[in-house]
Parts: sequence; structure tokens; C-alpha cells
Amino acid sequence: MTETTRTEFKLNNPPSDGISSVKFGPNSSQFLLVSSWDSAVRLYDVNANSLKTKYEHDNNPVLDCCFQVSCKFSFSKPLLFAFRIVVPSSYRI
Repeated sequence: MTETTRTEFKLNNPPSDGISSVKFGPNSSQFLLVSSWDSAVRLYDVNANSLKTKYEHDNNPVLDCCFQVSCKFSFSKPLLFAFRIVVPSSYRI
């Protein structure tokens, strides 16, 4: 019997509104950064199917997000205001 690789996941604690951006970590597909119109950016551990951290942009939809190359920072840009750089303490990557 051939072993198959799982290519689709249903994550726990998804955004409550439309997703604007989805980015996997630059060095691993284990971590997924998701921005949404619900004003939040979420970091998921795909392997554990868990939400590692979440931060919000004060009722301001988030247009895009990305990782810094070493995955120690995340960047996000809400509809209004300047972009944000975050170094969450729960980033244990």
C-alpha cells in the first residue's frame, strides 16, 4: 500500500470573515500566517492543527501579511494606518 501525503487541512479556530492573505513560513510549511477582514492576523501550527497566536488591528480589516525570512517577525498591513511588525512571545519556531 502506498503512503499518501496529506495536502489539505481544515484548521481549528478559522477567521470569522473573509481571508485576505495566507502565507506559509519561508523555511517550513508547518507554520501558516493568515490575515483577514475580521481585523486579525493568526499564526497556526499546521502539524498540530492549533492556533499559536492572534493579534488584532483595532477593528481595521487586514489586507496582507508575511513572515520575515527567519520567521522571528511577522508584518501586516491593515486597510487604514501603517503596517505593523510583530514579535509575538508565542513564536516558538
